[in-house]
Amino acid sequence: LSNGVAHDDSIWPATMGWFELSLPAATHNLALDELLLSDVNDGHSTATLRFWESEKYCVILGRSNSAESEVNLDACRADGISVVRRCSGGGTVVLGPGCLAYTLVLPLNANLRGAGISSVTQMLMARMANALNPVLPDVVPRGTSDLAAADQKFSGNAQRW
Repeated sequence: LSNGVAHDDSIWPATMGWFELSLPAATHNLALDELLLSDVNDGHSTATLRFWESEKYCVILGRSNSAESEVNLDACRADGISVVRRCSGGGTVVLGPGCLAYTLVLPLNANLRGAGISSVTQMLMARMANALNPVLPDVVPRGTSDLAAADQKFSGNAQRW
């Protein structure tokens, strides 16, 4: 148990590739994320972890979010800030220089399916909190899919199955 959540290592693949690659536009970064997901779904690649950063400010909507109700579209247009949609759920976020983004793509196996989205999210958040603990001792999972330290949210996370 860690942070009140049991770890289940059966959801983790034996091997996982990782890389850092930041493309020039938010749309390109999100398209690469979808390609990684498609490749794993089709059995063409293994689990992958990608780190990236947006070189320009952008607003990224979750799959079901409404731009009209969540974004000041006139201000974004005036400031040249792109508004794009990702294929995963979760809330609307602002990304830009200095914001580390990551994409974790896992093959959907029987253990993941059996655990379900909520349990997998809890396991992922607990694992991330444990990994960050040596450099950020008070990091804890918060809410459905966030991480917080010193009572401040610093990471939001979303899934696509």
